[in-house]
Amino acid sequence: MKPKTAITILEKKTLQWSIPNSFNDPFEFKNPFAYGFEWDELLEVALQEYAKILTQPQFEPRHSTLPSPEQRNHEKFTAEKIVSLCDEATQFVRFGDDKREPDIIFEGKDSLGIEVTLAYFQGDQDDPNLHARELWKLVRNPNRPRVHRIIDPKTGRAKVWDQMIERLQARCQEAIDQKCPKTYQGLKRTWLGIYVDAPPIESHDLYVVANNLVIPSVNPFDRILLLHRANSQYRVLQIFPEIASYF
Repeated sequence: MKPKTAITILEKKTLQWSIPNSFNDPFEFKNPFAYGFEWDELLEVALQEYAKILTQPQFEPRHSTLPSPEQRNHEKFTAEKIVSLCDEATQFVRFGDDKREPDIIFEGKDSLGIEVTLAYFQGDQDDPNLHARELWKLVRNPNRPRVHRIIDPKTGRAKVWDQMIERLQARCQEAIDQKCPKTYQGLKRTWLGIYVDAPPIESHDLYVVANNLVIPSVNPFDRILLLHRANSQYRVLQIFPEIASYF
């Protein structure tokens, strides 16, 4: 601004602005306010997002609170089913100390601890825990229906899963990567049991998943096993130290 112009502005106490359309300023409002939706349509979407944030369960209770009774029961069921199908002569004695032991402790010819986790379908990038959240909601419902449909919060309709093997493999790999760096004390043997809750995945699909999983060369487990249900029958697929099946 020239000095003469500045003096004129101060004397007249006025300031002239150019019309934004007359110059190329990318930060001015040159575009019309057309968003492709009505503002009222945002209300339902916003409420769904708020509800998702406020009601999202803790997927790793070990890091925040004590495990719930439902989680403890699930861990015990998974571990006992695994040792039964693997024909292990051992009995449940207690739940493990969360700070230094696996979830479930057995005693037989020696001590055996089984760390238990859950594998499900990995959700979309914007909501990776959708399937897990719905599973725990179903477990906690005493009047749960025999058929439970997962509703996609983005569409309000039943979720249609694609790339199911890839989604399950991603979650199994995540579970392995989370558990393998841990250390456990005071036990002769330690296993990792992964309960696969991913219908309608079949046994042959699980072999595809197993063959593509990467097991860290250094890990605290003597065996890593997947427990799944196919045709109303539970099966165990061992993926470490070698592939083997038990049913």
